[in-house]
Amino acid sequence: MDRRYWGWALSSDPFVIESLARTGYDLVVCDVQHGSMGFTEASRAIQILDVAGVAAMIRISRLEIASIPRYLDFGASGVVIATVDDGPMIANAIQVTRYQPDGIRSYGGARFGLAKEPVDVGEVRPAVWAMIETKEGSSSIDDIACVEGVSGLLVGPADLSRAFGLPPTHRREDPDWNRAGATVIDVARHRGIRSCMTAANGEDAAQWLAAGFTDVAISSDIGHLRIALARELTIARGEGSMDLAFEV
Repeated sequence: MDRRYWGWALSSDPFVIESLARTGYDLVVCDVQHGSMGFTEASRAIQILDVAGVAAMIRISRLEIASIPRYLDFGASGVVIATVDDGPMIANAIQVTRYQPDGIRSYGGARFGLAKEPVDVGEVRPAVWAMIETKEGSSSIDDIACVEGVSGLLVGPADLSRAFGLPPTHRREDPDWNRAGATVIDVARHRGIRSCMTAANGEDAAQWLAAGFTDVAISSDIGHLRIALARELTIARGEGSMDLAFEV
């Protein structure tokens, strides 16, 4: 499979969203779970990305699966479901992304007629990604991946670390954590779907791609901003290292 590079938006500022759109990412995720976006901000971000010709996805809590169709109505090309534990959970999410009779999504028109749709709207198949970041999810990777309609598996390294009683860092020398990541790669390849790792930075992303992931989400808008701000201040002060509270 071709490699894909994800941008990640925690901020809802239009300049930030446009900057992500113009950078060259293959897609941009609007983070509704942990970012500053409510529905209004996310729908506007999706519009900016759509006009710029960049695919927009949303990341949403599994507790808000029922709200997914509203984001799709505004042009989101797919969704990332956080903390997926099992196959039935992701199957439920897929159901709300499909129009009848294949699912339970109600038809409202793509941005109420402003966005182009196929003649047969039954062909609309938004991407649905499952985040592997719980103990239950890490032990049910194949069951999740074999659900019809799953587009890919995304490792959430911070929560997966916490699931194994570790600090929420992006890299762990821990056999259970490493085994879960390797299983995601192997199962996704076997099932013919994509796999993605959330990376701390570009160097980290390149290493995960070399390990076998098809996609990488490279930090976030706020993560890049914090790193750049700290780096330039460090250079200006003539200091030898940056002091960041944590990696984003």
